[in-house]
Formats: sequence, structure tokens, C-alpha cells
Amino acid sequence: MKYLKIISILFVFIILNNKSYSKPVPPGAGDGEVAANILFLVDSSASMQSWIGDQGLGATPKAVYDSQGRILINQNGRNAVGLLRYTADGERDETFMPMRVTPSEACDETNDSFTTSSRNMRRNAGLNFVRDFRGNTGDHLFFFINRERRDRNVVYGFTEDGTDCRIGIRINLNRAILKDIDVKVIDDIPYLFAGGSWRRGGFFSTCNLSGTPSCITQSFRGNVTFRRMGRLSVNNEGTMVYVTNMADGDLYGYTLNVTSSTPLTSMTETRRCSNTDSPDLSDDSDDIIDATTVAVSPDNSNIVYLGSRINHAIQKLELTDTTCTVKASIGAGSNSVLTNTGNPGELAAADVRFSKVWGMHVDQYNNRILTSTSRGYIDEFNEDNFTKVSNDTAWLQQMGGPRIRRWDGVKQAINAIVNDTTLTTGAHFGFGHWNSGESGGPKKSTRGGYHCHVRDDCSYYNGWKPASITQGGETKELGHPNGTSELCNSDSCINVGISSRGASQIMGVLEPLGLAWGTDSNAFAQLASDYFADADAGGKVFDPDSKCQLNYVIVIGDGAMMNSGFTHRNFRNPNTTTTQKGEAGKTISALREKGVKTLMVAYGGGIRPGAMDLFDAFAVAGSCATAGSDECEPTIVADTPEDLKSELTSKIRQIIADKLAFTAPSITATIQEGGSLYQAQFAYEQFGEWKGTLLRKKIDSEGNVEHKTSKPNSFGNWSAAVEIKNQSEPVGVDDDRNIWTAMPGASYYGNWDNFDVKNTSAITNLFDILGYTVQDYHHSSSSCESVGVDGNKDDITGLINFMRGVDYFDFDGDCKVEEVRDHVMGDIYHSQLIEVGPPNASLDFSNTNEEAYHRSINNYAGFMTKYANRENIIYAGSNSGCLHAVNAETGKEEWCFIPPFVGALIPQIVNRSYDGNVDSVTIVMEEDSDGTKTEKEVKVAVGGTNPIFGVDGSPVVHDVLMEGYTSEGADDDAKKWRTILFLPYGRGGAGFSVLDITNPVINDDGKGPIHMFSIFNDQINKKILIADHEGNISEEPYNSGFSSVLQSEEGIQALDNYTTARKADEDKDETGETTTEQDAIAGCKGDGDYDDGDFKDVGTAACYRGKTFHFANITLDIDDNEAIAAGVLSAKLLKDGFSEALGIESAIMTDGLLKVTFAEEKIVNAYVTTIIKKDDDGNEVVDENGDPVAADDQQYANQNTDQFSISTACKGATGIAPEYDYTQLGETWSTPRIVRIPDVSETGNIVSGGINNDKYVAVMGGGMSKNDSCAGSAVFLVDLSMEDRDSPGKIFGAETNGGPINIVDTSPAGFTAGANTTATPNGSDISNAIPAAPLVITPDTAFGIPWRGAMVYINDLEGKITKINLTNSTENNAKLFSQTTLFRLNSNLDNARYSYFAMDAGIGVSKGQFMLFGSTGNFTDLGGREENMDNILYGVTDPDYPLFKHLNGPTTIPKGSDPQFVVQALKGADKANSVDNATVCKNVTGSTDFANCIDGKDAWVVKLGRDASDNIYLPKTFRKASASPTLFKGQVYFPIYQPPPNDTPCDQGSAFICVSDDECGYNNSAKLKLNTPADVENPTNNACAFVRKGVLSELVIFADKLFANVAGPTGDEETLFSILSVPGEIMQNKGGWRDSSF
Repeated sequence: MKYLKIISILFVFIILNNKSYSKPVPPGAGDGEVAANILFLVDSSASMQSWIGDQGLGATPKAVYDSQGRILINQNGRNAVGLLRYTADGERDETFMPMRVTPSEACDETNDSFTTSSRNMRRNAGLNFVRDFRGNTGDHLFFFINRERRDRNVVYGFTEDGTDCRIGIRINLNRAILKDIDVKVIDDIPYLFAGGSWRRGGFFSTCNLSGTPSCITQSFRGNVTFRRMGRLSVNNEGTMVYVTNMADGDLYGYTLNVTSSTPLTSMTETRRCSNTDSPDLSDDSDDIIDATTVAVSPDNSNIVYLGSRINHAIQKLELTDTTCTVKASIGAGSNSVLTNTGNPGELAAADVRFSKVWGMHVDQYNNRILTSTSRGYIDEFNEDNFTKVSNDTAWLQQMGGPRIRRWDGVKQAINAIVNDTTLTTGAHFGFGHWNSGESGGPKKSTRGGYHCHVRDDCSYYNGWKPASITQGGETKELGHPNGTSELCNSDSCINVGISSRGASQIMGVLEPLGLAWGTDSNAFAQLASDYFADADAGGKVFDPDSKCQLNYVIVIGDGAMMNSGFTHRNFRNPNTTTTQKGEAGKTISALREKGVKTLMVAYGGGIRPGAMDLFDAFAVAGSCATAGSDECEPTIVADTPEDLKSELTSKIRQIIADKLAFTAPSITATIQEGGSLYQAQFAYEQFGEWKGTLLRKKIDSEGNVEHKTSKPNSFGNWSAAVEIKNQSEPVGVDDDRNIWTAMPGASYYGNWDNFDVKNTSAITNLFDILGYTVQDYHHSSSSCESVGVDGNKDDITGLINFMRGVDYFDFDGDCKVEEVRDHVMGDIYHSQLIEVGPPNASLDFSNTNEEAYHRSINNYAGFMTKYANRENIIYAGSNSGCLHAVNAETGKEEWCFIPPFVGALIPQIVNRSYDGNVDSVTIVMEEDSDGTKTEKEVKVAVGGTNPIFGVDGSPVVHDVLMEGYTSEGADDDAKKWRTILFLPYGRGGAGFSVLDITNPVINDDGKGPIHMFSIFNDQINKKILIADHEGNISEEPYNSGFSSVLQSEEGIQALDNYTTARKADEDKDETGETTTEQDAIAGCKGDGDYDDGDFKDVGTAACYRGKTFHFANITLDIDDNEAIAAGVLSAKLLKDGFSEALGIESAIMTDGLLKVTFAEEKIVNAYVTTIIKKDDDGNEVVDENGDPVAADDQQYANQNTDQFSISTACKGATGIAPEYDYTQLGETWSTPRIVRIPDVSETGNIVSGGINNDKYVAVMGGGMSKNDSCAGSAVFLVDLSMEDRDSPGKIFGAETNGGPINIVDTSPAGFTAGANTTATPNGSDISNAIPAAPLVITPDTAFGIPWRGAMVYINDLEGKITKINLTNSTENNAKLFSQTTLFRLNSNLDNARYSYFAMDAGIGVSKGQFMLFGSTGNFTDLGGREENMDNILYGVTDPDYPLFKHLNGPTTIPKGSDPQFVVQALKGADKANSVDNATVCKNVTGSTDFANCIDGKDAWVVKLGRDASDNIYLPKTFRKASASPTLFKGQVYFPIYQPPPNDTPCDQGSAFICVSDDECGYNNSAKLKLNTPADVENPTNNACAFVRKGVLSELVIFADKLFANVAGPTGDEETLFSILSVPGEIMQNKGGWRDSSF
């Protein structure tokens, strides 16, 4: 028997009946299945185009002064526009054009032969300014690093005006990444010093610039200081270089000799300043901050200045060789997005706010200091006042800020929300926009923006306009949620109806959406009211009589609104009041009375008091009957996009905590040999971490279970939750837990317990990876007065302690936040358990293709002997963020591993609004005077947290012959057998970690588990993150992949022009009636209208018309002026609420911008003023008033913005190397399989040499992603060889496949590349992904396999079953990585046949055919009731098994790197056989006997909601699969869920087992002999076996019994269901079809 077992996670979710306050529950217990309805209504008025923080800068690595005191500024963020210049007064210098690209003439001098002409350099860093270069008076240069991907090892030196590139320097080390530079003149010789990372070490370069640049580069393999360096600075004499180490936060000083052949004389530091965790920044403290940046004083080489991205402060230090003395500190010490304001010299040091200080510059000519931050703020200080005595007067001014418009900030916030599974799982979303006007035309058109802004007589919504679909040549109308409101234009629209798929559709309409004039509050009020009242739209999802449904409208606005009917302070004179006309307030109040609450969000900052009065009045009207009552929801104020994201996320979490619709547990389970069953349970908590446990229970040979786990017991049973709590201790007492992660600055080697407050700075660094900030939970005004400290320092420490079991968030309401909480273990939800003991994989082989043969010839037997006494450990992921390693014998936790990228997400659990605001009921005993004791319920205010997904994926384990690391962390180049655990994060994120668990128990000999590497796709910040074995993280940025007309350079210019004019008019008249300045720039202009440049650079109008548009936020890895191939880019036009394809004529990269040319002119118009028409006689052109319009003016009329968007292809446009192109990785729901497959050369050919040259890879589906059209639809092969430990986690076969193996996403609209469209009428409108685990066939798991490697079958969300050849077979023209579509399930949004669950497979006894079995249903919406739902069970044969064969027409589908791959793969998928084709698939619905077998056909299908004639069962059952099927003895067991009837939607649904004969598909459910209650619908002609109320897990087999969990019942015994299986026969195979990982 094999040592590795997938344990019986009879995964249970329990609702505890403990007399605590009543709380809603997840699916299986009734009302939790009714998701909350949330409708976003976003203000799309013209004011939303205003910049936040003026025009802003974005992330600024550094700023320096030039010779005239002006300020040069780097940019390195996603929205970077190039190197900029500000005036000395802190204003943008418009005379200095942003530097985006090197001149076409190239640089004058270089140290090497490399291309410097026309190089993109929009992102840059490491700025230095040198006066009188080489002694030439007035010849001033500035130097900087290029941050673009292809030139990350290049430095440029430009003349002061930014026009001439004088010097180009390239660091000649492969994979070198420059982190920082410094330029110093030493003995009249200019030197450039550079440092950075190189492979798993670093480098330092010294370049003599006295003539043609000459560089000496020293590399240091394994050096962490330079690999993880933040910034460097060289002293004035050139004898010391200071480097900040971001791994540990310390400052290092190394001796330097610029005249030596090895300038850096030693890698042993001469000086070192060690930082203090959570430093005290007061004047009497000597605590040193965590150093990110450093600058040596130009006046004194022993004075250095530090800046910290961790402590958000700056310091002045005085150094000797042995001491580091703090001379002064400035900064509040906590991350703040607020601005610094006030008069120069009047902002106290402790009040200066920073958000991650990245750059410092000390200028010797004017005694000034500049700091730069990740938020784009530049602060200026007086160096003379940087002392403890005068630091309160050092601050002078702040400039810059985030480079983002309000409108783009809304998009970013909503994008983050709809991509967050923890939010979208519990709610259904819809989206609309509003401003003012009915016409959708010019501002002053009939009933246009101006009319509806000042008058109260406009109507919106006007009913629901359904969409239609053409599929298979047939067009039919689709009902809600497909379609839009009837009135849908640039003024208002419900663009996305509320539904379970709404979240995935919102960004598609929001991204290209334009803006228009005016803010009529009737617009959002009527949209919301009429939508929910419409029986054909919102009325379908809104049940006014429901006791368990929550309904919300979230209105986002940025200023004054009209027609509310409310009294407010006058906009211009707040000392007076005025009352608006209108009925909007009453409309919102009436909507609340019907059961729909409205929440108001005041966004963007700078909202005047009178406008805030309106927000507050709407907030009251929308949430409560009486102002001040407990039901009232205050206005949500969000000044910045970060605030908007944070506030909306917190509020939505509260909503879904009230009604959380989590999906049913996805549980597979196998009974442990030896008589133990492991059962995972969790108790749902409304406003806190869900309480998980893991139970061991004895099971006898007949399948009888002993449930007692409390000790003592005679069965060896235990509860891991009890043991883990016993291992936890209060703050200040050493606990018995080992909690570790891989992070720089706090090694886990030797202790495996580094997630501790002693490593606060390192953990704060970890939190910072993904940009999450710990909220200030306990503060001076919080509920626990004795605990509250302003700022988040205490909360970071508290969060770390919370992870160790401490009750920091005061779950019990006693304000004792250092005690151990009542329950410590988090919920094990979707993660399967796995038990690993002594190695015992098979050595028996029948042919040399098997992995067993490979083991036998590579001394696996010796590995077995060495670890024969290895303890049995159970591994389970919990949503607390831990992979728990639990001793199988004792139940004690051996250790908890927090994956680094899961650790970065942990700050999300903090929700400041829960502090003392969660109502709980506790039971106390009261004693009367006569001694009688009675129970009494007492209401207590407690704290809470957001329940998040942490480690939610299922680990797999495999013994692998590979290179790796020693227990001390050193490289181990020898190939050895190692036990590898591959851990996908599941819903915890788009990533995974790989551990070496060969030594699973931490011993005194210093051995323990080893983190090999982790990978994460940061879809929000658009970068791939790779963590090595020590947690050092490297980044691979990739293209955003999307832009819109408003984000074009032409659009930005037009918007800026309009904003300036609008502000000028508002200064004269805030009512908006004065439009003099706006009218002056109305009318469209093109590039030809300006003599001195293009519109994007010099245009003065509010409207641009032309065929050519430029985009800065999409950068393709293509040389300037080289044509971009068709298919790399696509465009869509949003028209009347619907998207249509827009052809691109040509595209190139030029001057660092993407230049797109259309066949016809397109328009971006920020201010539409005039509408024209023919007069009544049809002759003269007149305006709306009938006045003639001059011919010259006619071209400027009727110019609405063309709302188009540009997007990049999923392959070939990411700008990232193929081996790390994880951009298609979604949330890793797919459980991987580890297999050994043939190695491949760079040319795509199989490497010769036989089985010993094969490679171990993990095969994994791309997972789930709701809103990234590129993520999810791929199969990843993760290289586990570790032969290149400098670059771990590469994608195997990436060069051949162009990254992962792409699985095409089909569409009924076809595929357009350039001017060509490939028709795919059988395509699906479901956005594709692969959440299911692959089914893998290997020579070790099946008989008679004639090849090496693996054959993979995988089903995707849109219903394709794809077969992938990973073998050395060449039969039927097969090649490595070949793929073909085996079958289609004809899935679409209308029939809701989502394919979430993995298939099972087997070979039939009678016919000997290989068959795949699966089922459909929306796993994320178990309570869903789509009108035309048509879920199925199916069995599909593969007649070519075990060989590969190309099907469906094309003789071969080219590999992914081939430009023809997508087209050919789409054609093949479109022609594939389908379950709805009666010629190849037999519908056996209702059949119960062998006579209806599928002889001569390739498949059988059973309809869950219809009869054999395709008639819908009435009443509708809305059945769907709740877990994967299980094949046993010729029967396929399908777990099925049936929601409660429509008239009782808050009741529990029902769990069924549908049993089908494997080869024929006929129904054998009756043989289970289960009875159906009278109140449960079970169609007699297709009846399945009723189990009980709740949600059924996957079924597992032990002793001819079926075991499963039913989520919902209240006790753990009730959750465990078992029954004798249906008798039958089975053909034995060599292993489980899905069990390749052992």
C-alpha cells in the first residue's frame, strides 16, 4: 500500500446551537443560500474626470534638484508618464516634456555595444544630478536607471534640458537588475556607482566617467544585502558605500577604494546600524527606523539620512565605525494617505505624514532635503532644521500626489471588489451609472444634461431591454439579467443586471464608459426604484416578502446633486440654507420601505458642506425611518481611491456577514487504512474567524464510526482544535506552537517559529508585498479605552499575536486582548487533508515506462529505509492562513506554515468598524435571594474580524528525485529523493507554494521542512511575484492589458482642457449655468489643427477627433515603429450598453507609447454643446432652437465620445518572459497532479536519453478569475526539478507553448484578429476558466500503457473536455503538448451548465471502453434559479484511449507559441462532438434498464431538470451538482443539490445521490432504497435518492459503504452520512485515475 493517503476529510460545516445571538448561516442550512443583492450606481458626471492630488505623480523612487533649484522626478508606477520636472514652487513645469523614450540618435557614449536609440524609459528610478560634468562649466547632467523590463540593467545620463542622451551604461551581468545608483566627483573624476540583484546574489559596479565610461562589476553570489538592497549612497571621499538591506531593515557600510581593480574591498561590513522593531520616534529616543533609502550628507560623510517604507518616517544619523546615533526623526510613524498641509516651518515633526518613503536627496547648494514616496508625494525639508531642537520647523512644502483621476480610482476600487472571491461569493452584483439627462446627447440638447440638472421633470430607466444571442445559427431573446435598461446612454443606464455573474461583467462596461455633464439625483433614485420594481428585471431577484434576503443600492458620487427635495447649506454661502425641488429623496425613502437600502458614498475629497448635507440626507432616507436610530447608515466618506476600496470592502463584508452565501464544502475523502476516519468541521461565525476543527475517529471494518473525541477515550480519537488551543499561550508566555513563513530578515531555518512579534518589521514587510495596510483597530476612541493607541503599530503586533491564538480583536468583549481566545483553529473549508508517513511508493513495475521503474534504478529503496520511522503527519490548509501539520497519533500541531503570499493578505481580516460594534448574547447565571439560579441572556458588545480565504487549496505530495537545499538553507546540488508538498492557495489567491517535507518534524538536530519556492499572480498590481527558499521576492511586471478612450493621451489632454475651463467657470458661478470658458474650447480638433505638435501634446480643445490614439498604460515588448501583429490587440466599442468588435487598422510602439490607428475617425469629447438637424423643409442645417448653423461650425456638432477600449491578447502581449508568464493563473482552485513527463528542448523536441531524463512537473488548471479574461483558461506545468535554483518555479515547456498550455475561450460571436473573424457559432458566452482538477493517466495508474509520461483530461468552466498529450508517443501524429477537444457540454449562461468539478474515469467491464464521468452546476450559486437551467450528468468515451489523436477536422493544432494556435484551436473546439447531438450522444434521462444502453454512440447524458423529450419538470427543481462524481463497481455516484421551493427560499435545500450505470447511464438510484419526504420534490420519471436536507459532499468508499458529509445539521454525528453501495462489478486499474501524486 502507498504511504500517502488522501484522508477522509468528511468536511463538515456545523451550526452551533449555543444560545448565542441568532446569525445567518451558509448553504445547507437554509437562508445562507439567498445571496445579498448589491447594485452599484456610480456618478458618471464630468467632475469625475478631476485629478486626485492635482495631476499627481504616482510612485516616485526619487527626486533631485537641478542647477536652477527645479525638481527632477522619477516615476516607476503603472501610471508612470516618464521623467518629469517641477518648479521650485512645487508646480508641474509644463515647459519640460515628460521623458518617455531615448532619442532616435542614440546616446553619445556607452560602455558597451548595445542599443540606446528609441528605448522606452517611461518607468525609471535612481536619479542623480551632476553639475559641471567633467569640469565643464554649465554642462550639467542627470543620471537615472531604466526600469523597463528589457533594460533593467541600463543607466542613462542626459543633459539638464532632457533632450540629449550623453551616456549609456549597461551592467554586463545576465539577469542583473539595477536597484540604485549614486554619482560622485572624487578628486575631480566623476564616478557612477551601481548596485542591485543578480541571480540569488547581488552585484556592485564602479564606473569611471572621466572619458568613455569604463566599469568594474563585482558579483556576489548568495549575498542578501545587495540582492535585497533598497538604496545605496557613497560618501564624499569615495571610501565607503552605504547600502540599505530590505531583508532585515539595517544599514550596512562597506569599505570602498575607487582606484582598485576590486573597488569593494570586502563583503564584510565596516559599519552597521541595526533597526528597532516598532521604533519610538520621539526626540528622546535612539531607536533606528527600518532603513529603505539612504543619503550621505554632502557636508559631512559621517552624517547620513534614512527613509523608511516600513516605519513611514525619516531620520538623521551620526555614524562612527562602532556607533549609530539618532540626531533627529521626522514622521508620524504610520502609513497615511493624507496630505501634508500648512505653512512652511509650522508642521510638527510628529505630524508629518508619509506613505512608504522610497527616496531621499540632500542638496548641498540650498540646504534642502527631498523625500519621495510610493503615493507620489514629494516633501521638502530645511536641512539646517533637521535637529531634535528644530525638527518641528523643518517641513517646507509638499508637491505631487497620486496620479489618478477620480473616475479611474472608482474603476480600480470596483475592480478590486469584483475580483475578491470573499466578497463575490456572498453577494450578487449589478451596475449602473448616472449623471443628468435623457437624451444622451449634448449638454444643452432637448432634455439633455443641462435641462435635467436644473429642472425636476426628467425620467430615467424606462423598462428593461433584453439582450439576444445567436448560437448554432438560431437567435433568441434572453431575459434578465441579460440586457440593459431601456434608457441606456451616456447619461444613465443599468448596464449589468444583478445576478451571480454580474461581478464578472461589470468591468467590461465600466472600463470604456465615458462621462457627461450634470448630476440629477433623480437619475440614481429612479434607476434604483424602477429597476427593483420591474417584474422583468430587478423584480426577478428581489423578493419583498423574503425574511432572509438583503438588498442594497450603493450610490457613489463626488459632489453636489440637484433635485433631491432636501434642505441644505448653500453651496456658496454655508451660513445660509436652501431647499431643492425634486422627489429623489422621497423615492429613495420609499425604496427603503419596500426592503432595499441605499448607501451613500461621498468620494474624491473636497466636497463642500452643502453637498455633504445632501449625502447625509440621502443616507438617512435610504437606511432608516428616523435620523439617529440604530438602523441608520452614515455617509461613507472616501477621499481617495484607497479609501474607496477599503470602505466599500468593509461595508460589503458587513453586508455578506449578515447574509453570507458560501458554497458547499468541496470534499473528497478516503478512509485511512488502519481504522481511523478524519473529519473536518467548522462553525460559521457571523463577524469573526470561522471556528474549525479536525477530528480523528475510529472506524471498524464494517464502517461503523466511534464519534467520541473528548479525552480520555479508548479509541485514540482526538480533536486538533482542542490540542492547538492547549498549545497556545497569552502574550508574554512562550507557547508550544511553531508558526513560520519564508521572509527576508527573519530566517525560519533552525527554529521554524519566525512569525512572531520579535520579527515585526520583517512581517510588516511581508504585509507590504501586496499593498495591504493594517487598519488602526484599537485607538484612543475605540470601545476598549485602556487598549486603544492611535496609529497601527499596536495593531500590527496584535495581528501577529492573533495569528498565534490571542484574542486581540476581543471576540468575547472583555477588553482582555492578550489572552488566548476561546477557539484558535481556523476553518478547513475546501482544503482536502492528506496524510504522509514513511515513504512507501511502489517499486513494482511491469514495463520500463513506469515511474516505479525509475524509482527502482535510482535507489528509492534506500530512501525508504532511511525514513522508515518517519512520523505520520496530516496536512490541512485552513482559512486562518495556515497549512497545519498535525501529528496523526496525538492530534498536536507540529507546525503551521503561512505561505508568504497568503501572509501578505492577512491584513484583510482587520475591519475597524467591528471594534466594539458586534452585538453578542452571552448566558450568565443569576442567583435569586432564595438561592435559585436561572440563566439570563446578556447583550455584550464585542469585536470581530473579516472571515477570509487563506490556505484554501488542497495539498498534494509526491516523492521526487531532485536538487534542493540542506536543512541550513544551503544549495544541495545532489539529486536526492525528497518528499515534496505542492500547496495551491485555492480561494486564498492566485498562487501556490512548494515545500520539502522530507523531514516533517522539527527536531533538535536542526532539521525540518523547507520552503522551496512560491509563485503569485498579483492581478491588481499586474506583476508576477516569485519567492525563493528564503522568501526573497523578485517581481516580473506585466502589461495592464487594458485601456480606454479616456485613458488615451488624446483623451487625457481633452479632459484636462475641459477641467481647467470648468473650474474657471465654477469660480464665477457654482450653479453651472455659466459656461463661458467651456464654450470657448468646445468643438473637436485634430492633429492637423496645430502647427507646433499633435493634439496630445499641445491641443487646447475639449474634444479630439482622429484615427490615431496613443496609450501610455499598455507597453508591449516590441521595438519602436515595428508593426504589431494582428491578434495581439483587440478593440471593442460600447454602444447603447452593448459591446461590439472594433477593427484596428494598425498599431506600433512609438516614443514609449502604444499608437493605435483605426480605419475611421473616433472622437473623445469632454464637453458636447450643440445638436444640429435639418430644418422642417429638410434644407437648412439648424440647431435645436431653429437657428442656422454655419458650415464651419457644423463639423463640431453632435460629437459624442466613442466609448471604445483596447485590450491585449492573453499570449504574446504580456511583456513577460514565457517561463514566468503566470498571468493566466487565477485563484488556484484546481488541485494539481505531480507526474514525470519527457523533457523538452528549446526547439520543442523531446530530449533523448529515456526515463532518467524526464522531468517532474505539477499539472494544474488555471483556476478561477471573475474579471480577468486572460486568467484561468490554461493548464500550467510547473517545473519541480530545481536545477536552476536562481529561477525557481518556471513553467515547463514555456518556450514551446508561449507560457502555459492555453485552453481557448470560445464565444458565439467568434474571434476577431485584425480584420479577420473566425466564426465559432457553437462557442460559449461563459467566461472560461479551469477550476477543476485534471484527470491524469500514467503507466503507473493504468494497465497496457505503451508510452512514458501522462495523458491529461481536463474539463473547463464553459464545458469543453480537452485531451492533452504529455507523452513520448508519436502515434497519430501526436507530439508533446498536443491537444484536442474531446467533447463539448454545450454550456452557456442561459442553461447554466457550469463545469466546476473534476471528472472521474474508468474502464467498463462489459465493453472495455475508457469513459469519463462528470456533472454540471453553478458551484458558486447553489441557490441559483436561472429560468432555462439545464444541468446534466454525463459519461463520455474516448475511443482512441490510451493513444492521442487529433479530432474535429484540423490534422493538428499548433502549439501555443504558434500564431495560428488560437484560430485552429477554436475551429477544432467548435466542431467537437456535443452532448446535445443525438447522433453521438444518447439522452438516457428517466431510463432504468439496460435496454436503453448507448450501443454505437460515444456518450450518454442525463438531464437533471428535464425529461427525455427536453420538457422542463414542473415545478422546477433547479438541480445542480454539489461535488465531483465517484465511480465504484460499475456505478457512478453523483452528489446533487436541489434548492428549496420558490415559495420557501429561506428553507434548507435537499441533498440527493443520483446513481448511473457507468457504461449505459441508466438510473440506479432506487437501489439505494432511500425514501423521499412528501414535502420534497423528486420527479418520479427521473428520481434520485434523497439523503437529507443540506448539501452533500463528494462520496467516498470504505467496506462497500458510501460515506459523505451533509453540510447543515448541527451535530458532527448528524453530518456524517453512510449507506451501502449498489452491488456491481469493477475492472481493476493500478491506481486511482485522479491519484497520480504518490
